[in-house]
Order: sequence, then structure tokens, then C-alpha cells
Amino acid sequence: MTLRPAEMTGQRGSAMVIAILVTAILLLLGMSFLLLGQTEGAIASNQLHHEQALYVCEAVARSAKRWFDAPSTALNVPQVGDVRRDARRYVDETDPYINPPIAADGNLASRPYYKQADDALFERPLQGESVDRFVGTAAYPDIRIDRADGGTTAAGFLDALIEDLLPGYPGRNLEARVERVDIYAPPYIDTGGGSWTRFGTATVNVFAGIHNGTDYVARRNVEFVVSELPYELAYAPLHSCGDIVFTGDLSVYWGPMTSVGDMTLSSDVLGLPASIPRGVPVSPRLDRLWDTVDATAITDFKAARDGHTIPHPGGPWFRAIAGGDLVGHAPGQQPYPAASPPAAGSDHSNLFQQLPLATCPNFEYPLWKSVATSGDRNAHYYRWVTGDQFRENGLGPLQTFRQITDGQQGFYFFDTQDGRPARDDDGDRVFDNLTPAITISGGTWNFRGLLYVNVESFQLTGLTGAATTMQAPAEPFQDLDGDGTFDPGEPWINLDYSGNLVNQDRYDLANAFGGGVIRNERGPLINTAHSSFHGIFFTNGSYEALGVAVNYGSVITWEGVTQSIADGSQPTPDFYWDASLEANWPPESWDLPLTAITSWKTSSF
Repeated sequence: MTLRPAEMTGQRGSAMVIAILVTAILLLLGMSFLLLGQTEGAIASNQLHHEQALYVCEAVARSAKRWFDAPSTALNVPQVGDVRRDARRYVDETDPYINPPIAADGNLASRPYYKQADDALFERPLQGESVDRFVGTAAYPDIRIDRADGGTTAAGFLDALIEDLLPGYPGRNLEARVERVDIYAPPYIDTGGGSWTRFGTATVNVFAGIHNGTDYVARRNVEFVVSELPYELAYAPLHSCGDIVFTGDLSVYWGPMTSVGDMTLSSDVLGLPASIPRGVPVSPRLDRLWDTVDATAITDFKAARDGHTIPHPGGPWFRAIAGGDLVGHAPGQQPYPAASPPAAGSDHSNLFQQLPLATCPNFEYPLWKSVATSGDRNAHYYRWVTGDQFRENGLGPLQTFRQITDGQQGFYFFDTQDGRPARDDDGDRVFDNLTPAITISGGTWNFRGLLYVNVESFQLTGLTGAATTMQAPAEPFQDLDGDGTFDPGEPWINLDYSGNLVNQDRYDLANAFGGGVIRNERGPLINTAHSSFHGIFFTNGSYEALGVAVNYGSVITWEGVTQSIADGSQPTPDFYWDASLEANWPPESWDLPLTAITSWKTSSF
């Protein structure tokens, strides 16, 4: 049917209306998508700035950790003029989270500021007296580096720091900016009975953000706890967390030898190192000389011994301390108590047994593995592949243990077979997931630092080591108050150091004692010595004490010291104590990590 013109007039313009409606809908949809895109873009931009601010905080935080590890070589360590120390308030350690803090008064005798009158803000010690440790609070820190503080050069320091860490970051008319760094006391843990203990060395709080020249577009903070690594757990040239079998030449020098279990030594007491007279120790770290409570007895002893010698090995410092038995020797905690007066060169009061104080200096697997995998400089983590071969971080080239360690310096951690803590599934006190035994034999090999291994057995034999400067310990003293520290008025044994201490066969007692004679805090330096290992060696397996090698420092073995040929006919390695392990070890020049981050949290502000 054909429409007439009159019938078509009612539908004129309908297509236009539909087109306009569709256009409007599309326009609304387009505007919605545009607004949504703008919102998403703004969200993405804000998120980007948020993450960039976190990167800035983390970079500054990692740099701040280096202030503790290497204060003389770390990047841009703050100086006294960059910081404020007079904001310090002392946390009340009787109840740190309830009691209000106490203001510092700048008096060294009462409540000094942190490192008062000391320009070395991060040099050790970082513990001990309040002037050296962090005792402030988050609101009133020991150290504050605040760019808004016109009384310091903090702004210039923080700008220089960020320029060195992240030059030009993030760009596009934006800049990274550090507002403030605060350093104060670590967290406290309630140990019960109203007692609290510090968990760590210090808390570091970094406030930073991204700035557009007028205002911040994002701000973040990172708070972390830094703890000193417990290298000082080692206190002897040879520690066994199990038994010790050492029937050959007992070549342990300058310090004690300890075992949690039994000691099997030469059955002939005359074949063991002679001693100066000693009493039963109350701690393995304390050396109680004869008649400790009588200040005159040791003086009389010294006068009687002038002109006599103390035979090598061990010198006047050696002691054997067993938590179990001295197999084959007389009963009692001190099988051979000192005679009165002791016979020259035949005293064996340095042998102790059945002393539960002979504990194990345990280098805990989780802590040291976390340090090895932290990315700190000179910290290395190796994953086992097969035999004595490992890969660094599980990805590097396949190398033998000897190839990896020879001539190296640092902290090297060699993991178990399965990358989990050493475990004893069958209860026989032998770990079941250690990697195969390692023997380094013949030629030249040396290592310096901390070597942490999880091998079934470890042995050095027939090795030529590297030139090493050794130093004998301090002269023995009568610790009258039992604090482990030489105090004025406590008698001591003067030693006549002559010749090469490593090669001579005796230590002479000097004729002078007391009066104007000064006690030697350390013996002379020995520049002609060699060692294959220098530092701390820890193994969760056993240590095979056969073969010719020199260890200078401390060897710690969890499963014990063994001798596959135990008839005393074979040569044995030498173990020399390095007394610098007692404090401020390792040397900063070795560039080992001194601290670990034990807590880390981030937030916005």
C-alpha cells in the first residue's frame, strides 16, 4: 500500500529524535568512560607516587643500616652538626610502655645525651652505658635528623643523601625528599615478673615522600629494628656442642677448650698442658686463679715461681672445661687440684669436668641464614647441588667449596641439603640433612671471616696458610670480684714474652710483679705467623681434628670433635684464640655485616 503525503506527516523527524537520543546516550557513556578513565588514571598516578615514596624510604633505611655496619665507609654518614641529640628522653625500663619517659639532662653522671662529647655517632660500643646506647622514645629520640630543624644542617645532609642514593628520582617535575630520620630505643619484651628486656640495638624510623616543588604528593615511612650480630658468642679457640676426642698433641692455645659432652684426651696427665693454679670457674668465660678470695696468695705464688717456666702449649691461658667427663681421668669437678705450693711445671688444675656451665655458643640457623640472604655486602649464601659443589643463591656457576672459599674474606653460609634447619629425625644426635663431608687437603688455602657450614664432617690437612698477624691475649689476673674485668688492685701474672710465640716452647714468668709494672692488655704482635683459617668457623656437623693446619680465632662444632685415628699417632691442627673476638669484632676493614634487621614495617602518614 502506498502512503499518501497526508498520511506521512505524523512521522516526520522521528529518525532525528532517535539519532539525538542515541547520540546523547553515547555521549553520556563516553563521558562516563572518560571520567572513569580520569579517575583510574588519578588512582594509578597516586599509587605510583605512593610506591615511589616507599622506594625512597627503603633506600634511606638500607643506607641507615650501613651507618651501623661501616660508620667510617658508609654512604653519607650523618655528622654531629646534622643531628639533634637534646630531644632525648629516657625510656623507663621498669615499664617502658606505661611509665612516662625521663628527660635527659646532659650530665654524664646522670642522664647524658647520646654519645655526648663524641663525634663518632655510630662507632661501637652501642651497648652498655647510657651514653653509648639508644634509650630514647619515638617522640623523644636519641638522634633526630629533621630537615625542618634550622638549628642543624639536616636539610643539606638529607638532600645530599637522597641525591647519592636516587639521583634525579623520580623525574617529571617531581623529587624524592626525606623529611626526617629518628633513631631511638629498640622494642622491649615483657619477660614476666615485672622484668623487661631489650629486643635489639636501636629503632630507626624514616619519613620520606615525593614532592612536586610545592607540596607532597605522597608520604611514607619505614620503621625497622637493627640488632648487633652476636659474634661474641665465641669465647674459646675450640668449642664442641657434643664430645671432644683429641688424643694426639693437644694443640689448643691462648684460651679454653670447652665441650658440652665428654672429653677424651691423653690418659697420661703429664702429656697435657701444665697450668698456673686455678679454682673451679663460676662461668666458662671467667678464669678463677688459685685462691681467688685471697689477694695475697697469688702474690706469694708469683714470688715462689720467679725463674720457673710454664710449658707450652696453651701457655698460662689454657683450660679444658667439660660438661661431661674427662674420660680416663680422676673423679671430681677438678680432678687435679693445685698443690700448695704447686710443683713447677706439673700443675694440672686447669682440667675441669662435670661442669654444666659448659654450654654451646649456638649460632642459630634462622638468624644467620637471613643475614646471608639479606643482600648485605660481603654476605654470601650458597645452595648445595651435589658432593662438595654449590651455587651462590642457587643460581650462580657450579663450584666446589674450595674454589668458592679459597683466599676469600667475608661471611659465607653453606646451606643444608634441603634448605631447612639441621634436623635429627632419629634422635641419634647426628643431623640427617647435612651435606657430604668436606676435606681440604694439600697446597695453599686460606679464608678470613665467618664461615658457617652444614656439612657432615669438616677437615683441613696438609695446608699452607696465608701470612697472619697474631697477638697473644692479655696477661692472666686474679679476678677478685668475679666480673671478668681487670680492676685496679687485682694481682696479675707478668709474662716475659721473648722470641716468636708461635714457635717457642715456653712462656717465662717475669721477675717483676706489681708495683710500677703495667699489666699487658695484649701480648706483642707476631708478624711471622701463618693461618689457613682466621675468624669464626661454625659447623652443624663434626670437626675432624687430624691434619696439619692453623686456625686463628674460634672453631665451633655442633656434633663434636672427632679423630678417625684416635691412637694419638697422627698430627693435629693448631687452634689459637684471637682475643679480639671478645669485643668489637669483626674489624671494620673486613666489611662483614655487624647488624641485622630484625623487624620491619611500613605505613603512610
